[in-house]
Amino acid sequence: MHDGLEDIKRFEAAVFNQQVRDYERDGRVHPSFDSSWADLNFFTFECASKDEVVRLIEKKYPPRKGFVISDIIEIREFEFVRPAGVPTF
Repeated sequence: MHDGLEDIKRFEAAVFNQQVRDYERDGRVHPSFDSSWADLNFFTFECASKDEVVRLIEKKYPPRKGFVISDIIEIREFEFVRPAGVPTF
């Protein structure tokens, strides 16, 4: 039975706002967006493809408002970060 769930992948995307970076570089505060947008903001998506991730991001964070997708990576099931200080056995 094919329910489509095996086609879903997990992605992490890094997004920032170039306008906010420009404002901060000039010592100003952006009138619409928080200064945290000058830094990379990370989001996790469960989608079928990177193209779908891009569509979702650009719908919520449009390039015309200065948002830039810095990177999108697929997170495989076996890739995870062990918290610092957790011993390996």
